[in-house]
Amino acid sequence: MQISANAVYICEVIIMSKPYFSFQWHITDECDQRCKHCYIFSDGKHNCLKSMTWEQMQDAFYNCLDFCEVFGRTPYFYLTGGDPILHPDFWRLLELFHDHGIKFTILGNPFHLNDQVCRELKWFALDEGAVICNTGVLGKVYEWDSFDPIKDIPNGVYLTGFFSNYPTQKMIQEIFSFMDEHHIKPLIGATYDFEHIKDACIALDSGKVNGKIVVEV
Repeated sequence: MQISANAVYICEVIIMSKPYFSFQWHITDECDQRCKHCYIFSDGKHNCLKSMTWEQMQDAFYNCLDFCEVFGRTPYFYLTGGDPILHPDFWRLLELFHDHGIKFTILGNPFHLNDQVCRELKWFALDEGAVICNTGVLGKVYEWDSFDPIKDIPNGVYLTGFFSNYPTQKMIQEIFSFMDEHHIKPLIGATYDFEHIKDACIALDSGKVNGKIVVEV
C-alpha cells in the first residue's frame, strides 16, 4: 500500500492488547554519504534526488492517522531516506509527532549527530521503548562527536543496525556455501509457516525467542 507519490510503505506489527501499525516513511533521497550498500545510489544513475514537501508530509501523516483510526491501530513511524535528518522540515515533523503523541524510529546516519542534536532527539523521542537505528558507522569508527551509543542511549532504548542492497542469486548462494563450508549454523529460535505469521510477529515483539524467527513460505 502506498499513500503518497513518495514512498510510505506499511507493515503490521502485533504488540500488546492494541496492535501497532508501522509505516516506513521515505521522506527524502538527500544524503551526503555514498555507502556502497545504499539502494538509492548503488547503480550510479540516481541524479534526481526527491524530497517530500511539507504539504505532502502533512497529508501523508494525517492519512496514516485516519487509517489507524478506522482499523483500531496505534500508528508507529520509521523515518528513512536518504538521511531523514537532512530534510528541511525534519524537526517540524518531529514536532508534529510529539503533538500527537506518536512514537517513531529514525533510520539514518550518525554523521550529523552532535551534543545539541542528541539532546533535541532525546526531548522528542528517546523515552522508554524508543529506537535508534545506527546504519552509517564506516571505517571502524564507533564513537562520533563525543556521543557513545552504549553510554549515552538511555535504558529501555534499542540500538539496531541494518544492511540493504540488491542481492543476486549468486550472492545469496555464496553466503550459504560459506556457511556450509565452515559448518556455521544460525541460531533458529522458532519456525512458523506463513499461515501463522501473526504468531511469528507476536513472538518477535515478546522478546522471548532466543534466536532467529523463521517464517516458511
